Amino acid sequence: MSSERRLHPLTVLVDVAGAIRQFAVPLVLIIFVRWSREGDDNLVVPLIALVIAAVVALARYVSFRYSYGENELVIRSGILVRNERHIPYDRIQNIDAVQNVAHRLLGVVVVQVQTGAGANPEASLSVLPMSALTEMRERVFARRLVPDASTVAGTEAQDAAAAYPAGSKAAALPMRPTAGGRTLLHLPTGELVISGFIENRGMVIILGAIGFLSQIDQLADLAADRLAAWIPGVARTDFSASSLADGSVAIALVVGIAALLLFIRLMSTVWAAVRLHDFTLTRVGEDLRVEYGLLTRVVATIPMKRIQTIAVHETLLHRWLDRAAVRVTTAGGGMGAA
Repeated sequence: MSSERRLHPLTVLVDVAGAIRQFAVPLVLIIFVRWSREGDDNLVVPLIALVIAAVVALARYVSFRYSYGENELVIRSGILVRNERHIPYDRIQNIDAVQNVAHRLLGVVVVQVQTGAGANPEASLSVLPMSALTEMRERVFARRLVPDASTVAGTEAQDAAAAYPAGSKAAALPMRPTAGGRTLLHLPTGELVISGFIENRGMVIILGAIGFLSQIDQLADLAADRLAAWIPGVARTDFSASSLADGSVAIALVVGIAALLLFIRLMSTVWAAVRLHDFTLTRVGEDLRVEYGLLTRVVATIPMKRIQTIAVHETLLHRWLDRAAVRVTTAGGGMGAA
């Protein structure tokens, strides 16, 4: 068995930052409440929480080890309660990489080991240097048989012709050669905007904003007061069916609802353009590699032999715009959409 390896030293900093981000809203509320009631002691609770998060992160870094056996990846963790996992190489389907903006600035990556045993990763290593990610992929997938390059190129051409018939808009999308394989699909920003408009995921952003504002009562009340002021003749206390008899009120309501629906669609296009930025599907040997994301960059691998079904979904809006949503299901229940 090869020597044990540690996580990157910046793991401690990344874990503490993650804890701060997770509890940011409660900590801010605690600070303001204690400031108004107790004055100078308002920073005691946040400092205690920060120290606890730092101790937990340091303990995780010190106790976490991984190593490469002849046929398996071994991961050890824990101080008081020791955990040891053995993951055979032949069970590992994907080794995915996730990088947000901070990760890219620091040159580190979150590595997720997927075995197809469920929707969640079999193991998550946060964080590793990029060189460690490259080493892990080489060691784990070293035994995979890679077909002859000419054969792969030929089958890729046949696959592309079958998937994107001549004359279709999908066939007109650019296919870029890459050093690691052949790019089968690359979605420019315009296609992502169309995808976001069709999928209409803007409510994800809206509900997130509502959830944040609901933690601050004064802001929620202010927003409600402004909304009532924007609709002439309508107040929260006297809104009733009789007020709808006023034509201006009815028109204002219709316009307001239409504007809200349009705003949700626009938020959906922003969400898609940011989350799926530079979406690229590449064939590398017998694997499909997906890479996307502006703020958080994700690189995932899908072994073609693990693909169970490929479903094509078309709503009425999809058909009007000559588009389709493709969903791939792999062994173990993993799903992805494009």
